[in-house]
Parts: sequence; C-alpha cells; structure tokens
Amino acid sequence: AILIWTVIIVFCLRGIVNGLEKRHINRGLGTTIAYVIMALVLALIGFLLFSPMFGLNAQFNDLVSNMPHYVDAVIAWGNDLYARYAPMLEDETVISEVQKSAASWASSIAQGSANGIVAFSTTLANGLMALGFALVIAFWILMELPAMGRETRRLIGPKHAEDAEFFHAT
Repeated sequence: AILIWTVIIVFCLRGIVNGLEKRHINRGLGTTIAYVIMALVLALIGFLLFSPMFGLNAQFNDLVSNMPHYVDAVIAWGNDLYARYAPMLEDETVISEVQKSAASWASSIAQGSANGIVAFSTTLANGLMALGFALVIAFWILMELPAMGRETRRLIGPKHAEDAEFFHAT
C-alpha cells in the first residue's frame, strides 16, 4: 500500500513540482507548495461532498427528516405481528423461548459488532499509517527526482539508455 500510494502521489504532484522548478523555485519549496495545493484540493472535494448545498449532507438530512415515518412503519409492523400471534405470545413457554433466543441473538450481534469494530479500527489505522509513510516517501522522492534520474541513467549505462528513456516516457 505504501508503494502504491507513493507512486500515485509522485505521479500527481511531479508536474507541479517540475513546473515550479522551471520558474526557479527550489524543489523543496516547490514540493511543499505542491503538498499544500493537494491538501487544498482534497479539502475542497471534502467540502463539496459534505456541504449543505451538495453531496451526502442532503441525503443525511432526508434520512433524518423521514425517520418518524420509518419509526411509525416499524411500530405498525410490530402491532400487526402482535395482533396475528397474540395467543402464542401470551403463552409462558413461548415467551421463555423467545427471551432465550433474543438473548442469544443479542449476544451474537454484540460479539460480531465488537469484532467488526476492532477489524475496522485496525484496517483504518494501518491505512492511515501507510498513507502517512507514503506522503513522507513521496515528498523525499519529489525533492530528489532529478538526482534519482541521473543516478539511474548512470547505473543503466549508455547501452540501455534508449530503452530506459522509452520506459520513462511511457
């Protein structure tokens, strides 16, 4: 994941860094400016997704405003269910079995939820850590990209330079 994120970040930002370097801005400063631009673009996208005028916020507001209708529908369903099966639900044996089943079901749901929360938290922490490392590595690569290119050309040698240049251009 670190390698993939690093490649994506370098691919997206190297044009900005190279353009700033052509305008005689130090690569370190240019990389910092590119990171600030990337953060601003991501913040703008986040704002557009969650702003009151656009995106998911409107759907969330619709859900909240329709919640009373959903609750009424569930209550009506429960009342209908009780009306159909009232004689059974008044039997002590059935009630006892239902309580045991409900307790077992609630226990399994709680255990599954806890396992899911732990798995989600672990995955999220690993993803954020990988992204953090990728940001640091991409910053370093963006700053040293010209030197890395020169060193790679030196290591490849003149015999394979044309193939390497074709690979780089592609």
